[in-house]
Amino acid sequence: MARTGVITVSTSGTSVRGPDQFVGGAVALRAAPGNTGVIHLGFSDDEVSGSLGFPIAANDDPLFVPANNLNELWFDASAAGQKVHWMMI
Repeated sequence: MARTGVITVSTSGTSVRGPDQFVGGAVALRAAPGNTGVIHLGFSDDEVSGSLGFPIAANDDPLFVPANNLNELWFDASAAGQKVHWMMI
């Protein structure tokens, strides 16, 4: 079972659902240091876009999110190719 990983938003404006990965109740999220845009986090496809959702930017402190599975989370970004790192906690 993976305990860490990376989720990539390939296309800005097209939300990405987290993979089917058990994380046991909580996950730490952090935007990749090389990101040039902002990742937006939500709990449904309707909650995220290039401007909606909870913003996560490069160099922000880790964000701790309650979730049993990464597929409960949705991500979008203000620029293509942005990445968010995750770690099971």
